Amino acid sequence: MKWKHLFNTRITERGFTYYDRGHVTIDSLSANRVLATVIGTEIYNVVIHLEKDKIIQMDCNCPYAQGGNNCKHMAAALYAAENEWGNAPLTQEALANLEFSIGALSREALENILFTQAKNDLRLATQIIQASENKLSDNSYFLWQKNLSDILTMRSHGRINSDEFFRRLETAIQYTDEKFRFLLSRDMLWEAFELTEIFSRTVNCSKDDGYNHDYRIHSHLSEWWKTLYTKSDIDLRRKIFEWLHDSADELPEFYDDHIQKALIDIFTEQEFAKILLADIDNELSSVEDHNLDYRIDQRLTLMKHLDMSNQEMVDFLMPYSHCHSAVRLATQLLIADNRYEEAIYLLKDQKKQDKKAFDFIGHCSKTLIDLYLKTGRTQELAEELTYYVLNHIQDNLEYVHLLKKHISEDKWSALCRRLQRSASLRGIRDQLLVSEGLFEVLMDKIEVSSDTALLMRHERVLKKHLPERVRDFWLSAAEESFHIANDRNMYRTAAELLKKATAFPGGKEKASVIADNLRATFPRRTALLNELEKIKL
Repeated sequence: MKWKHLFNTRITERGFTYYDRGHVTIDSLSANRVLATVIGTEIYNVVIHLEKDKIIQMDCNCPYAQGGNNCKHMAAALYAAENEWGNAPLTQEALANLEFSIGALSREALENILFTQAKNDLRLATQIIQASENKLSDNSYFLWQKNLSDILTMRSHGRINSDEFFRRLETAIQYTDEKFRFLLSRDMLWEAFELTEIFSRTVNCSKDDGYNHDYRIHSHLSEWWKTLYTKSDIDLRRKIFEWLHDSADELPEFYDDHIQKALIDIFTEQEFAKILLADIDNELSSVEDHNLDYRIDQRLTLMKHLDMSNQEMVDFLMPYSHCHSAVRLATQLLIADNRYEEAIYLLKDQKKQDKKAFDFIGHCSKTLIDLYLKTGRTQELAEELTYYVLNHIQDNLEYVHLLKKHISEDKWSALCRRLQRSASLRGIRDQLLVSEGLFEVLMDKIEVSSDTALLMRHERVLKKHLPERVRDFWLSAAEESFHIANDRNMYRTAAELLKKATAFPGGKEKASVIADNLRATFPRRTALLNELEKIKL
């Protein structure tokens, strides 16, 4: 019976793989109808109607067939049916003759006959291969899938919680990893890969979308595939790559993205990179903006695998100048090739074109500062530094000090006054004041705000320059704290502030006066009196 012309080559190949793995069960077989069950991502039912050895209708409940297509499950069922038709039982007389004839043949003659027959008999060939050393039976694949399904599937009614699902997932990963390591120890690399494919399918069918453990699943799959890659020769690498690359029609989009990333990261040979590069280019033609950064990064990785030059990478990136990551990457490549002027032009243009992207403009400004330093362009450096320190949040004084070195004293004096009011230095304004020796201004700020924490940060330097003001601040803060305190901890804190004042000239005398006034004002506050006693006042 001729039927392969009804399918495209890729579908028949996938159908044969399903059959070859033993994923097909013939439920009913006659000259007019074939009923079969095929295990794929789910269990599918196939019905094939025949008339005079010709196929007149085929049905399968998979989504691909429901769209009006002849699917791989149909092809798998036909392979299995052909094998059944080619193995009709012999009569008793024929069996007796066969047994006598086998006994009369030499081993060499038997091996030649067996090999010739197996070349044209898929089932016989499979039986021979599986019977040899380090080969698995069909039952092994079914057992893996069943055990993983049992681990991951909730038998009772109701929805399991996230912790339970995670526990089941960890058990499934451990089960798969143990089998994987055993297969590796026997050099059964392709079988080890098939195990990971069964794990991927089973987990995908069993997982609850409410519990996102995809990263955990993907990291283990990538680890297993990377291990197989390092142990495989080029032919097996090609076989694994082809299987993963062609799996997009079976797996959901998120799994497809993961497989693509794994292929790019693991299969670094140029022959694989060329195929993946074509895939990425096809996706870039219609990719949505939120995925653009990701695809661009993937393409650059593939270009590196293909030993493409920095210039080729820059040429690829430039049409995507509306994408911030593309500009960052292009700038890095230009700088790596010492093409500073081109990098400066790109960044300056980006600052003009994309003024609303504040964080990105800050990155462009910092990079321009570095480039102006490299190229000795002092005027542009001073202008860029002025813009950056006035408009972007600073978490230290690095760029402030750099700016001070590259402008005149008069300009710095005026700019320093602006920086004291600038929101960009809000978190480190006190550091600027200390750095510039503006101790009076800093102490004014501390006194107005009653900021004891700020004074503690700079007490060492302020004590040296303004000892009386620091002393009086501690005295005032301590007295106020005692008056509002209402528990022992608050009294203890107030006493510590008062004790600080005693370390300054005249501090002990002034602190003693305050302590005497407190004792007279609050003679029955035992906790207050005890804390004063501790500091010996």
